[in-house]
Amino acid sequence: MKPTLAVLEEELEALSRHFQASLDPFGTLTFYLEGAPGGATALVWSPWALGPELLGALAELPLRGRALVALAPEAEDATPFAAVLRHHRPRYALFLTPGEGIFHRFPGFKEVEGEAGPERVPLDDPRPARTLLRTAPTGLRYRELRAYPAWESPALNGARPHPEAALGAVALAEGALPYAVGQGKLRENLERALAALGLLREG
Repeated sequence: MKPTLAVLEEELEALSRHFQASLDPFGTLTFYLEGAPGGATALVWSPWALGPELLGALAELPLRGRALVALAPEAEDATPFAAVLRHHRPRYALFLTPGEGIFHRFPGFKEVEGEAGPERVPLDDPRPARTLLRTAPTGLRYRELRAYPAWESPALNGARPHPEAALGAVALAEGALPYAVGQGKLRENLERALAALGLLREG
């Protein structure tokens, strides 16, 4: 269930008592977790519903640098993801995806209209990709083109490809190095990713 604007505004008010928080036109709620000096900024992009679990996991980790947490009503969409990247300019972009582990490569796909409904096909399929018209909780309307290019980042320890990690090319286009983080065993996966990027304090 997607949050309403009233719910988002209540959460923004609550978070603003403790963090530097904001709500963007797409209904994405963002706030910074400040760690020890000397590290970079990493965006952590998450579905809205996973917010409490994500915040709990990050609160247990000894951050170095800053984590920009973004809770998105439409976390699978590239359009709001790109807007957050463009506004905040993080060095790294971690986005949550199904599965367990860390993922550094994605083969690309697009969605087309098939005979039985939406169908995923390779990007070189001649049929045009679907375009969805979304309405954010704020009332903003935007178009989401369901075509997601292949991408690859340098492999972290134990990282592997993932067929669902669709947003990485968006991050690369905005100057951030992307990795997908599995939602299963979330704290463990975040710890592995952040440590490999030098964003956890040692000792």
